[in-house]
Amino acid sequence: MVRLDESAFVRVSAGLTLTQFVVTLASLLGGDRLRSGSIIVFVALFFLGIVGLALALLVALGRSRYEQIELSGAFFLAGSVVDPTARRWLYLELLAQSIIGVGAASLAPFTAAAFSILVPLAGMALIALTGSKLGAFQAKPESEL
Repeated sequence: MVRLDESAFVRVSAGLTLTQFVVTLASLLGGDRLRSGSIIVFVALFFLGIVGLALALLVALGRSRYEQIELSGAFFLAGSVVDPTARRWLYLELLAQSIIGVGAASLAPFTAAAFSILVPLAGMALIALTGSKLGAFQAKPESEL
């Protein structure tokens, strides 16, 4: 079985950011086929983000039976639930995804490139999955089990 740690989620988020950047450039500079393909990629990443957020919620619910899960820690990495370096990188990559999306939508509104604004939801889902799967939370007291 593969052992997950924060660096795995950081690498996936970096790959997501790079993918968004390359596909956004292709949609801005390419022909009709590239534009159509970029819409498919952006919408697919958006739906992966929805699935990722739902999965993060299910993981947090499962852990809440035995641990005191905080919503802010599980979904936003508040406090010290994960390594600060990983949290910083995940948020920087989310910022980059947002800048790419808003920048593309500003440069070419009402085009395929504007669909790039949907991608940061996948970055948010990775942050939520990191917190809900790997976050360090206190165990529930015996009286609450």
